[in-house]
This record gives sequence, C-alpha cells and structure tokens, in this order.
Amino acid sequence: MNVQSSVVRLNAQGEHIARFHDQLRKLGYGLDAAESAMSLFGNRTRQRVIEFQTKSNLPPTGIVDERTAAAINFAADQVRDEQAMSTELRQKDEISSPGRPWPSGAADERSRSDNSTHEWPRVRDPWSLGG
Repeated sequence: MNVQSSVVRLNAQGEHIARFHDQLRKLGYGLDAAESAMSLFGNRTRQRVIEFQTKSNLPPTGIVDERTAAAINFAADQVRDEQAMSTELRQKDEISSPGRPWPSGAADERSRSDNSTHEWPRVRDPWSLGG
C-alpha cells in the first residue's frame, strides 16, 4: 500500500495516515500507540519522518512531501521484495535440504507406511581394482 503523494503535515488524521503508519512500521520505525490508534500524524510520527528523511538524504522537514512519499514507497517496496524472496528461498530450502522429512507425496507408500528411511543401493566403484 503506497503512501499518497499529497503533502502530509503535523496533526493530519485519517485512513491515509493509518496506511502511512503501516509503511513506517514496515521500515522498522516505532510509533506512538495513541497516534497509531487515532491514525494521527502527531509529534512522534513527525520525529520518525525526520529520521527517515535524514537517513535518506532528504531535507529533514518532518513533512511528507512528494519526494519523501516516493522514498518511503520505494523503501517499503524493497522490504516487501526482500521478504518475498526470503520466503521463497526458505520454501526451496525446506524442499531440497537433506535430512529433512520428505515433502508430502514425495515418498512412496511403502516408506511412509513402515517409517523406514530410504537407503540408496550400493553401486560397485568402477575405478576400484577389486571385484
């Protein structure tokens, strides 16, 4: 959910501020519980905006102008993409890691019913000199 690009200032209130609070939390900025509950752009939110602006090399005005909104949206999209990639890698790891249980439906009926572990057949080493 993107932050609106209209100018947002101290004491603004409404659903767009609630979405803005969500973006700040996604980026790791703690917010005042009362401001969050009231969807209010209060002093704590303004402080967090100044922190974000400073970190992003933007003028630290405490006002969410178009540049700040674009930077917040971009940063939040990056976090979302990283989380999605992390989830995808974790799922692939769960499927491919040795020593973990077979995924549902991957083992044959016999190995599931008798709880035996699968052993690979022994193959004679073609490079060995013996038998």
